[in-house]
Order: sequence, then C-alpha cells, then structure tokens
Amino acid sequence: MSKGAVVSVPKADEDELFTRLMGELVQNPQTNYQKERNELINYAMDNLIDFQETSNGLMYLVVNPGEGPKGKWGKKVKVYYKGYFSDGKVFDQKLRKQGPPFEFFIGNTIHAWNQGLEMIAPGGKILLLSPSHLAYGEEGAGNGLIPPNKPLIFEIEFVSFLKPPKAPTDS
Repeated sequence: MSKGAVVSVPKADEDELFTRLMGELVQNPQTNYQKERNELINYAMDNLIDFQETSNGLMYLVVNPGEGPKGKWGKKVKVYYKGYFSDGKVFDQKLRKQGPPFEFFIGNTIHAWNQGLEMIAPGGKILLLSPSHLAYGEEGAGNGLIPPNKPLIFEIEFVSFLKPPKAPTDS
C-alpha cells in the first residue's frame, strides 16, 4: 500500500490467499487484459489483499460498507481518495489534510469509481484494483501522467452525499 493511506486494508491469510490467487495468474500472458490482470493479482498477493471481483474485471475490497443508502448513479457525492500505480507511485489524491473532499456525480467519472461507489454508503471505504478498461483505457490521462493501458489502484472514502439546495418556499 502507499503511504498516507485513505483506507486501512486488513491483511489476508498469506497461505490461503497465495493458494487461491496463484491459480488465477496467466502463464505467458498474451493480451493486455491478461497482463494487467496478472499485475493486479501480483499487487494483491504482495499486499495480502483478499479481493472480490466483478464480472467486468474490477477487483475490490469493501473495507467498511458505511451506513445508509449506497451510492447511486446520478447522485452527487463527496469523497477523499488516493490513486496510484501498482509500484505505489501516487498520481492523484485528495486527502483530509488537504481540505474539503472532492465532489462529483456518480456516473461522471471512470467506470471503476462509478461501480465502486455503488457498493458502499456514506462512511464507507473501498479499495479498487482497476484494469485500464475501467479507468483511462488506451488513451491514458493527464498528458502522459497516466500511461495508456495502465491498471490503477484507488483508495476511496465515501464521505457523504451532497444534499441538493433547498427549494425556496412560498411566503
């Protein structure tokens, strides 16, 4: 994990995790998807992360599910986060010590975030291991900051929903 974590991830049992994940690695990966998947599985083994996986390849660990309704497409939310590569190099972050949380609408960001935030509620924390097709894909981002076809890791704390402004009342 990177320093200054947003999410404190519990360590999995090393023997059980390695036994399960070694069978998931592709020997002599040919496709970009296979190479990225191997990279993320190796990251999980190195950091003893017992992840689950969605049908589209997003690996995740719900560290804290939060309380109340889960994130929903079209809802505006506030989050703290850290994004980094499998080598631990941070490419972007918004931490508590940096001020107010980042605000956005679920659905207006990368697929991995949209999907991950629909799994937790306010107060929740999630770790996402995202293949590139659920992040910035073949284009990359940030004028080379995130290279094309690069899998990414995100730690996200779902702070709250942003409440819509109250409608004026008739007097």
